[in-house]
Amino acid sequence: MQVEVASIVERMTSAGQNWESALDAHALAPPDAGFPSRLRALSSAAAEQAAAFELAAQGGLGWRPRTVEGDFRLAPELTPGMTRPGSEELWQSFDEAVAGLAAALSGSSLANLAAAFNELSEVAGLLATELQRTWRPARVG
Repeated sequence: MQVEVASIVERMTSAGQNWESALDAHALAPPDAGFPSRLRALSSAAAEQAAAFELAAQGGLGWRPRTVEGDFRLAPELTPGMTRPGSEELWQSFDEAVAGLAAALSGSSLANLAAAFNELSEVAGLLATELQRTWRPARVG
């Protein structure tokens, strides 16, 4: 079991690092031509997080709830009230997925965390696909 736990922890660490990198890419970026790619990377990182949490749940590991106060946001360009191109309906689903993630982070269920990351992955992927197909950022200058 020790080897399995070490393997699970390694996978969770890697997934967490990829998740942080995806969030960092959104941190100070304006909605520019790279926006769909950043959303796709966020979707992939969320899927990786979901798989890691599913594995941790199967391995019998636990989760210490995190304190989530106020409005939980992932990054400024993803925040309601900002200029977010694409379907308002998809953005509403995105905001609901972010709220679900906040709730899961403050709970103790790895299965709920996996489900929340899966939901976020799905909607971020749908947004990325829509924007890659339809959106062209405004040119400056």
